Amino acid sequence: MKKNCIAVLVLLFISAHLPAQVVAKPVKKVATLSMPGENGANGASVVWHPVLKKYYASFAGNATFPLAVFDATGKLLSSPGLETMIDVRGMWYNTVSKKIEANGYDDGGWVSYVLDAKGIPGDIVQLQEGQMQPDVQSVGVFDAVKKRVCFLFEGSIIAYSLKGEPLDEGIELKKSDKPELEEGELEDVDEPAKNYNATGLCYTGIVNAEFGVLNHGAMQIELYNRKGILTKAFKLPEDIALYTNFNFAYANGTWWLFDKDERKWFGFK
Repeated sequence: MKKNCIAVLVLLFISAHLPAQVVAKPVKKVATLSMPGENGANGASVVWHPVLKKYYASFAGNATFPLAVFDATGKLLSSPGLETMIDVRGMWYNTVSKKIEANGYDDGGWVSYVLDAKGIPGDIVQLQEGQMQPDVQSVGVFDAVKKRVCFLFEGSIIAYSLKGEPLDEGIELKKSDKPELEEGELEDVDEPAKNYNATGLCYTGIVNAEFGVLNHGAMQIELYNRKGILTKAFKLPEDIALYTNFNFAYANGTWWLFDKDERKWFGFK
């Protein structure tokens, strides 16, 4: 009897440490944010302000491109003429400063938005100057647990301190934690430019699935843990527009994908 119990425990231990096959679960459209104006082509980011209960959505490409504020239902609250005031790449809600912040193109640095009494941005404050990111096009997200800003770069997650200092060598994204991988198992991760949105990184706050990336080749969103191991995936509808850069975000428990033709962020759960 004792030997049987030991055998069962050994099997349970082995099973718990074997990489399970991740099956992508389907998601459906649940929300829409319609961006104002005509300028801009690439959606930069969507951020949820947990205190004000508002979405902040931006375009990448120019400091004069639209920045929009929406309520929880997707109703536009800001003026159609509101601008980003910086050539935005990533945006996030900083749980330390309690502010909406962003990183800019190239050496644009990091800024925070000054909000009026209604939560509408009226100005920016420069937080960090220079290229505080691994690439000129890098899109930043805020790691609310470790209090740092993270970027996707060549298949790895690169973290920076709130002072703009690189923290480590990065987290390499992998499909499995097996020491020896089957031939072709890491094909997608080995060729991020071909199969993955090269700039799109999301921080979810979900334990053991903290970071999300967009696999446009497989039409799915993939979630990775802090060790860089794939743990979850979501299958996207076949008719949704996907891109190789930008136009991908996560906010308020919702995955956001921007359609360039319709100029709308579509939310999925």
